[in-house]
Amino acid sequence: MAQKRKAPVRKAASTPAARMNVLLEQIQDQVRAVAEGQIGLRAEMERRFDDTERRINARFETLELAIRSLGGRIGALENRVEAIERRLGLIEQRLDRVDQRLDQVEKSVVELRQELHVLATEQRDLSGRVDSYAATRAQDAEAIAGLQARVSRIEHHLTLE
Repeated sequence: MAQKRKAPVRKAASTPAARMNVLLEQIQDQVRAVAEGQIGLRAEMERRFDDTERRINARFETLELAIRSLGGRIGALENRVEAIERRLGLIEQRLDRVDQRLDQVEKSVVELRQELHVLATEQRDLSGRVDSYAATRAQDAEAIAGLQARVSRIEHHLTLE
């Protein structure tokens, strides 16, 4: 700030006009002092504003660089997210196909169990029939053996006669 200038000491004026002149000079001195103070204040404020502007600009440039860098990183991340989403879509499609196949397998298993039950029932029936047939065949074999023995005896008896 500029230094204040001391107003010169004047002699007391004797006439009203002289007093008015003295008063006007005092007012002018005060106005000059205020103007000089304003000029100094203005210079100080301009210096401070310039300093502040330089600091803000430096920070702003740093922020701009960081934002650009983040923008690039965000773009790369967006690309990766899109790639992951595409992969997830493919995986979902594959899972849908697997679900469909599992449904088909499940239906086939149910059908095979039903067929197995039918076959097991048929096997029991056939097994009973085979056992019955075997028993009948054994009886028939015994009867045939008895008949063959009788035929042999008759043949033997006829040859003897």
